[in-house]
Amino acid sequence: MSKIVSVVQFGRRGNKEGEFQSPYAIDLDEQRNLYVIEYANHRVQKLDPQGTFIVKFGKKGSDDGEFKNPCGIALDRQRRIYVADTCNHRIQVFDSQGNFVFKFGRKGGKDGEFKNPYSVDLDEHGNIYVTDTLNHRIQKFDSQGNFLLKFGEWGEGNGKFRVPSDAAIDEQGNIYVTSTRNDVVQKFDHKGNFLLKFGKHGSKDVELNWPRGIALDKQGNIYVAEANNCRIQKFNPTGQFLFKIGKRGKADGEFAAPFGIAVDIERNIYVADTLNHRIQKLIVQ
Repeated sequence: MSKIVSVVQFGRRGNKEGEFQSPYAIDLDEQRNLYVIEYANHRVQKLDPQGTFIVKFGKKGSDDGEFKNPCGIALDRQRRIYVADTCNHRIQVFDSQGNFVFKFGRKGGKDGEFKNPYSVDLDEHGNIYVTDTLNHRIQKFDSQGNFLLKFGEWGEGNGKFRVPSDAAIDEQGNIYVTSTRNDVVQKFDHKGNFLLKFGKHGSKDVELNWPRGIALDKQGNIYVAEANNCRIQKFNPTGQFLFKIGKRGKADGEFAAPFGIAVDIERNIYVADTLNHRIQKLIVQ
């Protein structure tokens, strides 16, 4: 049984530098700088590994570089920053300094259109995967935002979703998706073919209640943030339960609706503790 060895907390509720209003998603660069997307402050903040504020960008709006309730963030190897600009129904891309580069998408249900995209993720080749949440599907684009393929539809069977919230891609190009209202995680190959799923509604081991964020470590293990169970569960690549941490609360290692999750090379776990308006770094052994 794994346990939390220590916890580092970043932030508190507010709109100043280093403060957060509903942090929804997080990602890390190779130096372990932390990038946080804030749903209610409509911005991105970058912190150093100790949680010290570095830079911020974005404000509420619909022009280039502005956001409306963004939910997802991802970085590529060149440190370009991809933001799921959820209520503007688009993806925006920025350089490492937060300067606008390009955008793609608009509201709709056709190829390349979105309805409230919650997350954006990248594979090893720079392809872009968008969790097109209220269209209940995943869309894949090339590095320039050109549509490649889509998979998924509303439903409860294999390969179907009810409110997909996040995705993570392993080194082989397999895609893991949290289907929040189905309380399952599903795995697909790089062409969107269904491979397996695990989870069901509940609070026991392997059961899920409102799974939101998902992340992978270098060994392919799967970490799932459950908003309603206020915990993190870890699974092996085939969905076998490994451990769980967390419960509802405000103390170290406790959560209130954790939405986002990231894992560094040493398998430290970073959690967007959304309704506690903070980030927690969990060192687990």
